[in-house]
Amino acid sequence: MPYDRDETIRAVLRAHGKRVRVGHVPLPVAHTVAGAAQRLGRLLGRGESPLTRYAVDQLASSVVLGVGTAASQGWTAVRTLADCTTAVPNT
Repeated sequence: MPYDRDETIRAVLRAHGKRVRVGHVPLPVAHTVAGAAQRLGRLLGRGESPLTRYAVDQLASSVVLGVGTAASQGWTAVRTLADCTTAVPNT
């Protein structure tokens, strides 16, 4: 069952007690801001920035994980996204 990327992000963050509004910005803008955040983090000695160019790329790219081969060999999913997000301990 395919999931909407924005709703998936909301569901995972909600499971961790974070309510967010998902927005979209042009990819070049996101890369520029992420690059600046990374440089600023290094200059201030804070290490890895929470916003990185890698994170932007991961969120901007569509990923389809096909389980057709595994299913054809008898595999079935035991858990769903809903199962996993309700199983997150309160943090």
